[in-house]
Amino acid sequence: MSNNQIGDSQHAVDQKLDPQAQAALLESKAGASIVANVSRDFRTPLNTIIILAKLLKENAESNLTSKQVEFATVIHDAGSEVLQLVNELLALADEEEKKSIARSSEMESTTN
Repeated sequence: MSNNQIGDSQHAVDQKLDPQAQAALLESKAGASIVANVSRDFRTPLNTIIILAKLLKENAESNLTSKQVEFATVIHDAGSEVLQLVNELLALADEEEKKSIARSSEMESTTN
């Protein structure tokens, strides 16, 4: 089944729901979409910071002081932790979207 077919069938299911269920479904989808979009937009610059901090903490040219290397290590470690949180948010958003689709299918089957 193509993405268009899935979208069309999802839209048909959504239209069969009562207004309150439709509103809840839309709210859930919007929230998951916002989290996913913001998280993905956030990862690109964060990855750049992590890569640059890694290069600085490695100090391949030995031109940084020990304090500068320590700061670069803190930036790298903190950035890596934030990236892990962002990835977890994306996983939660994906899971919520799957649950939303399952709920709407469940509601559709009870309305028929």
